[in-house]
Formats: sequence, C-alpha cells, structure tokens
Amino acid sequence: MNILAIDTSSQAAGAAVVTEHKTVAEIIINERKEHSRTIMPIIDGVLKGAGITINDINYIACTNGPGSFTGLRVGVATAKMFAYATGAKVIGVDTLLALAAAAGSGTERISVAVDAQRGEVVAQNFKLGGDLPVPLGPQRLIPIDQWWNFGKESEDHESGDHVVFSGPILHRIEKNVPAGIILEDRTCWNPQAAQIGKIATKRFEQGKFDDLWTLLPQYSRPSAAEERIMNDEL
Repeated sequence: MNILAIDTSSQAAGAAVVTEHKTVAEIIINERKEHSRTIMPIIDGVLKGAGITINDINYIACTNGPGSFTGLRVGVATAKMFAYATGAKVIGVDTLLALAAAAGSGTERISVAVDAQRGEVVAQNFKLGGDLPVPLGPQRLIPIDQWWNFGKESEDHESGDHVVFSGPILHRIEKNVPAGIILEDRTCWNPQAAQIGKIATKRFEQGKFDDLWTLLPQYSRPSAAEERIMNDEL
C-alpha cells in the first residue's frame, strides 16, 4: 500500500511516500514561494526518491485545514487531481492533528496552533501516547495572547505532565513568547508530510476515506474577499 501525503497548509510545503507505515521518501521546502509552483516538483521528487510513479500510489492524503487559505486550496486541489487521474482513494487530514502527531517522543500533552490572521490563531490541545493524538476539547479561534492560558488548561497537575506548545505560528512570534512557556523543538513546528501519511495509513486500514467530490478545505473563518461579499449583501 503506497500513500502519497501532501502538505501545503503553512509557509512550508512538503510531500512524502509512506509504504506500510514506513516513510520511503520525504521532501519539505520551507521557503516563501507560491505552493502552486513548488508542490508539483516536490511530489515528482518524492516519487523518484521512492522509485515509483504516480500510478503506483493507492491512496492520497492531504492536510485540509485549518491553515493558509491559498495553501489549503492548492493542496486539496492537487490531491483531488491526482486521485481523479489515477483512481486512488483520498483523505483529508486535520492540520492540528498532524502538528500534534509531529511532536517529539517525550511530549505527553501539547497545544498546537496555526495563524488565523488578524492577531488570532486556531488552537487545540492534545494528549499523546497512543496511536494517534487524542483531542482534549474542540478547536478554538482565539487571540494569540490567549493561546498560552488556553494551552495550560490541558496540563495534568496530578501526573506532572506540562503542556508543550507547537505550530507554524511560532516562527513569527517566537521572540514574544512569555517566560515559562515550553516550546516543542522547532523542527516540529510545521506539519510533516510523513506524519500525515502515517495518520492516513491508520484511517485507510479502518476503511475510512473521503469522497473525492466533497473533500474541501476547512477554513477557520471566511476569507477577506468572502466577508466583503457577505457584507455587501447585507
């Protein structure tokens, strides 16, 4: 079973080929370039690195939000295009779940967040230790400065498990992180295509996948253009 995993939800773009829970090839490019220009060469690179072609892919996974409006559209559209062309099954993986799954092996509780613009983040807390991270409540759209208290709500004081913070938003606000906040290693701040592939593997093994025609990006709020249209209609 060959899985092509794609991530374009943040500034970084990446892809991986995962076979039987093992990462065969992975490429991540963390540059300020348009994902529509970089994702195809990245995919071509991981397929060549794995020694296979797109027709050898059985399943395609992509992060479908929350995250960058344009990035999510590029990733989901690319996954659907390849799935349609090859007949592969497709699945969308929640970006925050993927971020939590990328945490280091010693992390027990984690609060992850992505930039929602306008001084806000979409955040969620997770407990780690099983096959997949377990959400400790729903996703929240909150001001950045409220994220720290929101994350600390998930600490288990009886066990001594302290919450660790992670997410691509930290690349921008790292210098303003309050004292006493524990950050995940910066290599884990972006979603990792290999982890997305491994999450998808578990889902596919359970017979879970998305409909090609109804899979859509999941945004934290309407885009600025959509909000202008809605305001004009009022």
